[in-house]
Amino acid sequence: MLQGLLADRFHLAVHREMKQLSLYALLPARNGMKLPEPSGDCSAEGGSPAIRCGGFNMAGGRVDGRRISMPQLADALSNMLGRPVIDRTGYSGTFDLHLEFTFEGMAGLGGGGFSAPALPADVSGDSSKPTIFSALQQQPGLRLEAQKGPAEILVIDRAERASAN
Repeated sequence: MLQGLLADRFHLAVHREMKQLSLYALLPARNGMKLPEPSGDCSAEGGSPAIRCGGFNMAGGRVDGRRISMPQLADALSNMLGRPVIDRTGYSGTFDLHLEFTFEGMAGLGGGGFSAPALPADVSGDSSKPTIFSALQQQPGLRLEAQKGPAEILVIDRAERASAN
């Protein structure tokens, strides 16, 4: 519905294409993955603050996820790092996630694409916490490896100023 609205209101025309980009491959750490089993019933909302199954809660240098999949984690990391993250773990189940980290080396939460937006002004460089790269290795047993590879991008062919209501 949203795509139809954008096409109608803004005469938006887009297409997807593959392009060679700098990206991160999400891989198991050398010592193996340590993914916590999903907990709780998805029909009941629990925790503080409540996190829906299949969802994330991101605040400060912390990310919590409940019954998330590896592609969902890769998408969240793509937004945080400002670079595509491709899941190459081979893991097909769901898991719970709790990460605490410093913002060093990150594009900023809510980056909105693969540019490098500025971090929020109130983010402190807490050196007692690990970077996102170290936190992924220490906590769920995952690692990010910088690579070049094909990634799908969205190309805007046409967009016009919105028509009047």
